[in-house]
Amino acid sequence: SQDAGSRSTGEPVANAAQLVDADNELLWRANRRRLEADVVRDSLLAVAGNLNRSMGGPGVRLPLPPELARLQYKGTWQADPDVSRHQQRTIYLFVKRNNRPPFLEAFDAPDTTVSCGRRTESSHAGQALMLFNSPLLDRQARAFAARLTLEVPDRSRTLIIERAYRLALSRSPGQDELPTGREFLDNPQGLFSERLADFCLVLFNLDEFLYVE
Repeated sequence: SQDAGSRSTGEPVANAAQLVDADNELLWRANRRRLEADVVRDSLLAVAGNLNRSMGGPGVRLPLPPELARLQYKGTWQADPDVSRHQQRTIYLFVKRNNRPPFLEAFDAPDTTVSCGRRTESSHAGQALMLFNSPLLDRQARAFAARLTLEVPDRSRTLIIERAYRLALSRSPGQDELPTGREFLDNPQGLFSERLADFCLVLFNLDEFLYVE
């Protein structure tokens, strides 16, 4: 019946609960939350195919922007010479108290100068700028594009888009998303590799990538 079919989707139940308890004080659903800063970084590396899953070892020193290394450390900061270790999980990063990695700081990584009993969560313009313009996102978007090209060797636009959505969002592209993606990738202007990297960057910037329901 229509009632049974509607009940199977959960929509009437959710709508009724929304009217009664919009703030979810009775916990009738999971609260939407953003991934923690370190989980966002690890997810970027994993989707791009760059995550170094090795465990243990000394803390990993990431390269610093030259101006920061020069002004704050007077040339004494030495990044880990093994570049592959730069892709290890964020838990293994060596962090100075007065120098949190900019990406982690933007996404509310705990302040390392004071105790942190509970993480805060904020939304601000700096996060959007970091996701679109940071060197980390540029590298991982290009790596993601290279991974897709390798896994879909015939460059089928449909298969590439489906694989990209599956890896980044754990779902297939929607009815409108597939033709939109194909139109973007089929644009004759510029190199296909550059368009694909831009497409991957857009996926990394979707709320669906950063938030879990």
